[in-house]
Amino acid sequence: MGGLRGTLSRVNQRGYDYDIEQVPLDDRKSTASLSAIWLGYTVQFATIMVGGIVGLGMSFKSAVAAIVLGNAILALLSITTGLIGRRLGLGFSMLTRYPFGHRGSIIPSVFCGIVQLGWLTFCYWIFANAFQNMFQLFNPELARWGFFVGVLVSTLLTVVPLFFGFEGPKWVSWISIPLIVLPLLYVMSVLVSNVGGMQVILNTYHPPQPISFVKGVTLVMGAWLFGAITSPDFVRLGKTDAAAYIAPPIGLIIGESLVLILGALTAASTFGATWNPVEASTKLGAGASFAVLLLYLAAMWATNVPCAWSASLQFANAFQQPKTVFAISLGLIAPFLAILIQYSVGALAAIDAFIGFLSSVIPPVGGILVAEYWFIRKQKLPEIMQVKRRWNPVAYLSWFLAAAINYWTNQAATQAGPSVSFEYGLPGLNGFILAIILYWILNSLAVRAKVPWADYDTDEKLHPFFTSGR
Repeated sequence: MGGLRGTLSRVNQRGYDYDIEQVPLDDRKSTASLSAIWLGYTVQFATIMVGGIVGLGMSFKSAVAAIVLGNAILALLSITTGLIGRRLGLGFSMLTRYPFGHRGSIIPSVFCGIVQLGWLTFCYWIFANAFQNMFQLFNPELARWGFFVGVLVSTLLTVVPLFFGFEGPKWVSWISIPLIVLPLLYVMSVLVSNVGGMQVILNTYHPPQPISFVKGVTLVMGAWLFGAITSPDFVRLGKTDAAAYIAPPIGLIIGESLVLILGALTAASTFGATWNPVEASTKLGAGASFAVLLLYLAAMWATNVPCAWSASLQFANAFQQPKTVFAISLGLIAPFLAILIQYSVGALAAIDAFIGFLSSVIPPVGGILVAEYWFIRKQKLPEIMQVKRRWNPVAYLSWFLAAAINYWTNQAATQAGPSVSFEYGLPGLNGFILAIILYWILNSLAVRAKVPWADYDTDEKLHPFFTSGR
């Protein structure tokens, strides 16, 4: 047992990135390195299906407009939360200790970690399916084994870099970005030229499953709401505020938009036959098939590593331990969940429902954090170790109410069909704004009523986490 503990201790020390404490200014990273990570992180091929759903439901021009608008809104949200993390040097889950309390933050931390595990699983599943389709193309008798080969490859590429903390995601991003951009542009050009040019797509494509523009924007936002809200996990490492203003927008407006557009373009160029570039490329020759496989491999690598790295920060806060063991564990759990999806769940329907759920529940947590920092405390928060409050019912009440209303508007907008406009607001953004307003009002009432849990200094006795050290 001593040998195992010694091994875990060395792993934690090697991969420790100030997981459960403030990042010192002299150990911050450059904006360029954080931008590279964000660019790779957002090229998440679990969301290519989202682009496909948007492409199957809208004209290509409208789909691109919905994608750009949705990601522009996400970039703004990522800046509002990212600046808090950058200035305080704390990740998202550690920041939730301010409004929720240091024990109250455990629940949103675990929930957020589970959500990221879900995205990690979808990334594994999509990449493994790409391998299966390629095996089918070149050797149909081995097709069913292609899925398991894909799972094994993605597991190895994800887990190994996690031993090295921030250096793992950083080097993965620098290596993988050229392997993403060039094949992606090549595949797009092949898809367009195969149907006779972009004008053919713009003039003749009619979406087979029409959705409204609002639904399209909601899907786009739902695909990366969590990443935008939890931007402090990466931006906390930035040397200056430029890390918040530049890195997340580059990833969302450029990286994520390109992936979603590829899904929409695949749907439009095949006239609604498929959203999947792998299926489309198998009919376009070996060159296109190889480019798609290389694109999936590089994108999976660039996304999975920072996704597991960020998810582990949520569990590090919840269980008061450095993140490395959590990161590696998540990288090993996701492949088993991917196999479960492959053989028991309709993945396209599952991810649509998953995004709808995310659109309701995740944004209010970020809204509460923004209200605490920007509006209630006026950018003046104490050191995290000085927060003695254990629980804050106001934060939970605000979260529940905002999520419930947000969920209702999401469902109402969906049921209204293709003709729905902005009468229900913009699901996802609704929850973020509502949480800011509700928490601001309810917190003010609690302060006036002088309830004990309205103050950071509620509990005289500190939680053991604050006195035991790392």
